[in-house]
Amino acid sequence: MAESSKKIREIVGRYIYQVVFGFQDSLVSTLGAIIGIAEGSRDRFVVILSGLVIIFVESLSMGLGTYISSKSEREVKEGMYPRRRFFARTEQSAEALDARRGLVMFVSYVIGGFLPLLPFFFMPVMAAIFPSILFTIVALFLLGALKTKFTGKLWWKSGLEIAVLCFAAIVVGYAVGRMAGEYLK
Repeated sequence: MAESSKKIREIVGRYIYQVVFGFQDSLVSTLGAIIGIAEGSRDRFVVILSGLVIIFVESLSMGLGTYISSKSEREVKEGMYPRRRFFARTEQSAEALDARRGLVMFVSYVIGGFLPLLPFFFMPVMAAIFPSILFTIVALFLLGALKTKFTGKLWWKSGLEIAVLCFAAIVVGYAVGRMAGEYLK
């Protein structure tokens, strides 16, 4: 049991950056964009279409960006310390780890992005804004709280930190959408 727990912690430790960053960024960017679009357009089709485009383009960009940056970081370190390559993982396993990090980022981003978009599939645009914000804030809090299973920090403090810090982006998205909707019509 202790060995399997250690293995899980090792796997989570290897991908925690991608999971937390992917979920957090997707929740905040998707929500900020779609509530801005919802407030500005008040059109359900436009909000859902925009949300889907944002989720898939951004998740692909984030996944590929993670792969490329992870590979670049490894290559730079290998170039700076050429002798350490004898002790490093094989080229194939290092490349596979870079690819898995990119995939984890992609999947985390896709899943995170659907949470704020979900209410717009089932509710009128203006009625869906509040549940979308609520789902996102709860998901952000839970993300912060869950990561403490691996960090040993206070769950409520970590959850609150992520939720409060990300709320600023949500407010900006709403404000820009509201102003643009009023001044561009």
